Amino acid sequence: MTTVLDDLEPVVEEAGGPATAVFGVGLHEAAIRRFEQSGTGRLVEEPGEADVVVASTRIPRRRSVAALVVEIRQQAPDRPLLVLVHPGGEPLAVEFLMAGARAVVAEGNEAQILQWVSGRPTDEPLVETYERRMDRRLDRQAAGVTIGLSPFESRVRELTQAGIARIGLVRIPDWRRATSRLSSEALTLLERRIHVQFEDLCRAAGAELHQIGPGEYGVIGRELSARSADELGRKLAAVAASFSPDRTTSLGLAMGHVGPEVTNEPSTLMELARRALDLAASPEGPGVVNADDLSRALASSTELDTVYQALRLVERQDPAGEGHGARVAATVTRLAEHLGIEGRELVRIRLAAELHDVGKVSLPEGHAYSPDPDDPEALEAYRCHPMLGGEALRAAGWDVAAAIRHHHENWDGTGFPDGLAGEDIPLAARLIAVADAIDRHSLDRVEEEAGTVFDPEIARLAIQVLK
Repeated sequence: MTTVLDDLEPVVEEAGGPATAVFGVGLHEAAIRRFEQSGTGRLVEEPGEADVVVASTRIPRRRSVAALVVEIRQQAPDRPLLVLVHPGGEPLAVEFLMAGARAVVAEGNEAQILQWVSGRPTDEPLVETYERRMDRRLDRQAAGVTIGLSPFESRVRELTQAGIARIGLVRIPDWRRATSRLSSEALTLLERRIHVQFEDLCRAAGAELHQIGPGEYGVIGRELSARSADELGRKLAAVAASFSPDRTTSLGLAMGHVGPEVTNEPSTLMELARRALDLAASPEGPGVVNADDLSRALASSTELDTVYQALRLVERQDPAGEGHGARVAATVTRLAEHLGIEGRELVRIRLAAELHDVGKVSLPEGHAYSPDPDDPEALEAYRCHPMLGGEALRAAGWDVAAAIRHHHENWDGTGFPDGLAGEDIPLAARLIAVADAIDRHSLDRVEEEAGTVFDPEIARLAIQVLK
């Protein structure tokens, strides 16, 4: 019988490569080339010969993901299954996670597959991406700004479904700081002057301009090519640089754009444009980024978006309600700051707290919450979710993975999955345990179980800070 695996012929590297053996399912030619160029592994012909199986989200949809994973398991039992996800392929990657895949790795980051297998993941790119997003989210909250893209997205949907439009997102990164001392009249005048000049440039390039928030714009054009979009971005940046609202520094500008060659699915185009904009606006970003050409530069963003989509799926079924992870992260951040934790360590702890339940996406329906203590199968499945979550976030580094893996350990050693006790439990996991219980139950619950389930010092801190 011909199977999906038979249909997808793997490419085999010449003999003599290093020991890590990978069987690829549906790998894109560019992904194969990047993998081979990494020089740290070899592709094999049979799944049973592999140390790890990697399935691509570019795989032809001849059958369900669940059926494919069952087939992989039959031919390569006990081999970890990773998902290689392309930008826009996150929903399919989540299906793989639901079916039992261990983790996601983004196209452009193929070397991470071998680091994952060897236990040497590189955490900085993913953590940095998370940190940039958090900084932007907090800036907007502080400014009371809610960016609404609906009118622009409606126009994007109208034009892109015919596959004829390139879209771009434009941001003046220092807008809030540069305009903070302007009167409302001066601010309105400045916005109008910039908008008029931006609109003239867009019209000349065959594009429309839409303002979508303070210092943020959307661009869409039927006749806008990748080259003309790059040129438009440079011209918009020159206009922005001609203004200095605070009379000390000129305004900067970043633009990310993507065309219909990638996809004509509107939400995917918007997401890719956002990611390109994030890269363009980063401290070392080039200012204008074409998402069509991105691979490694988008990798950490693609991986992070996949686990966030998985988390949203989990939280829709969560009795604690949607946003549970974000609430736990906010509480953990407050407690960690009182402990003097700051900088990148605080970012890692917050990331682990927000995504601590993502492993539940792989659990059978009905096993993710409050399993029946008299049902050994349900109980065992539930107790796997911290390990599954830690595996999924291994690319964020061992600190993050360990915090997720151990957030159900108890202070007295009666927790799971490893029965750690006391200070053998990572500090981040102890913080998450307390914040999780507060959001699911109450602060009183933490107070009652301090010294048995919860770290007594962290419980005492929570009572002091939150009560």
